[in-house]
Amino acid sequence: MTLIYGIHTQVGVYLAADLRLTLTDASGQKTSKDDFCKYMSIGKNMHLVAAGNANFASYLIRKIHSSELVNLPYIEFRDKIEKFLNHEAGFYPRIQENGKVARPVAFIFAGADLTKKMPLQVIVWVN
Repeated sequence: MTLIYGIHTQVGVYLAADLRLTLTDASGQKTSKDDFCKYMSIGKNMHLVAAGNANFASYLIRKIHSSELVNLPYIEFRDKIEKFLNHEAGFYPRIQENGKVARPVAFIFAGADLTKKMPLQVIVWVN
């Protein structure tokens, strides 16, 4: 289980996530790593935390990084990210090699649009 949260206060936005990654091999045996970073920066003045299926989250993050979204001011990013993620999520195979359905992913995005003097804002996306 992953814990992520975003708190919007008068002085800013705080994003946090735990560091545990649980891996399941083909035989069903689970192992854990306690040093996996679920927080990252994207574009200018934008950050995210991720929870859920790590492979699916990585796929979507790679798609974000290779898109024009990372070059947009945050206010435009905010207006386009949900449609972008819903579209890209449709291309991810729901059935994986082991026959199991991919678990969902959740993101919390935070950022500021300095060009329009917009305060920090938070977006939550869950597939």
